[in-house]
Amino acid sequence: MKSIHIMILLVLLAGMIIPSGCTDPSGLSQKETHLVTDMLGREIHVPKQVDQVVGLRAGALRLLVYMGASGCIGGIEDLERRPGRPYAMAHPELLEQPVIGPTMGGDAELITAASPDVIFITYSTRSDADELQSRTSIPVVALNCGNFTDKRDTLYQSLRLIGKILHKEERADSLISFFNHQIHLLDSLSGSYPESSRPGVYVGAISYSGARGLVSTEPFYAPFQLVNANNVASRLDNQLISPVTGAAIDIEQLIQWDPEYIFLDAAGLEILKGESSLLSHLENTMTAARKNQVFTLLPFNWYATNFETILVNAWFIGKTIYPDAFHTVDPTEQARIIYQFVLGHDVLDQMCELYGCFSQTSLGL
Repeated sequence: MKSIHIMILLVLLAGMIIPSGCTDPSGLSQKETHLVTDMLGREIHVPKQVDQVVGLRAGALRLLVYMGASGCIGGIEDLERRPGRPYAMAHPELLEQPVIGPTMGGDAELITAASPDVIFITYSTRSDADELQSRTSIPVVALNCGNFTDKRDTLYQSLRLIGKILHKEERADSLISFFNHQIHLLDSLSGSYPESSRPGVYVGAISYSGARGLVSTEPFYAPFQLVNANNVASRLDNQLISPVTGAAIDIEQLIQWDPEYIFLDAAGLEILKGESSLLSHLENTMTAARKNQVFTLLPFNWYATNFETILVNAWFIGKTIYPDAFHTVDPTEQARIIYQFVLGHDVLDQMCELYGCFSQTSLGL
């Protein structure tokens, strides 16, 4: 395990200092362009020298921060001013930028007034991207946030695309290496635990378009997947899962599953408090409650996915459900390493102040 920590440290030191600006203008003419292909397959001529950019729609600004481009953000959507996202905690200067429009796409006139050299956008269609480019006369580059499971390559392609445009290829490489290394370590440690002995786990209070209660769950909860956890909700029929309203079960189903560990998304704690009278009877019914194995986790879905917090949660879950396999792991240390490397600043204390950090709790709260 010492070698694991040494490897993490080496990766961390390689990318600890993240330049926060855009491209180095030395030797580049603002009129020079080069051709790139975005994540929608569109070919766009973008300036070789990029001094200012904006990120539109869910996840775009986050990816730019990951890539060390916080210093060249020329405006933010109105929603980005709301609290709760780690990348904004790490870079409060972003909140001083002018608002370029509301959520999910901004306003063409306000974007034009901000004069970015490139517009990055997520969750777009070819026609939407083309229309915005036509209305602003600014190159529009479509990204795709992907995920940590079956669309990890998509995420990495977006990071490399940003790296190519902003001449931050080394940052893209180090960030991808860091993510891969973290995921490999989590898989290796958890994979050493016999599959037949893995305890049943459940995550509740998952937010879908707002906070929800105990019966709101996620059959494909990424932190569980990264540590090969036995997610009891993974047995749900896919037809019962909505991308809008998520997966909600009956309380009787949870009692029947009777997981050994229950985790609660901290974003739903206020809703859970309102359910306390309903849930208090579960204290003597469910194994997790009787064994004091109910814990809170940090929310990671807030205007798309905060990938760093997925990793932070995964380390805590691994330590909790596989104590022998993770016996030398300090989840707090891992969290600080992850936030520092990915965001450029350790925001764990701020996250804990806002949400509470990995607290042991009860179903009756």
